[in-house]
Amino acid sequence: MINPAKFLPDLQSRLGSPSAFVRATVVSAIKVTFNDTKNSYDNLLRPVIGQFLALVQDGDLNVRRASLQALNSAAHNKTHLLRDLLPSLFPLIYTETAVRKELIRIVTMGPFMHEVDDGLEIRKVVFFAWLWSS
Repeated sequence: MINPAKFLPDLQSRLGSPSAFVRATVVSAIKVTFNDTKNSYDNLLRPVIGQFLALVQDGDLNVRRASLQALNSAAHNKTHLLRDLLPSLFPLIYTETAVRKELIRIVTMGPFMHEVDDGLEIRKVVFFAWLWSS
């Protein structure tokens, strides 16, 4: 946020890092920029935002999580930057709503057990957010 013209290219160059920690840190750094209400660097973000948010399809779960959090922040604070990207982002987001048995952790907490959601609620929220932003 201090000097986006200097730091955005540096962050962009680290998107392909072999380290999942570096990729997650990069997308988390971009997430912070979405919280700024000024539009002073939106023109710098617009051409590269898709590359950062494409990490939703990264092989590492923590990177995907950080990318989804960044996408959520952008959807709430910089919606105008996402409008053109929605057709390419929706399939990636929908893929993340699928239940993956290997990621389910069952914790016994007495007689109260909950069914696993199939992601339908998330899809409805994304769809309505898209309608609202159109």
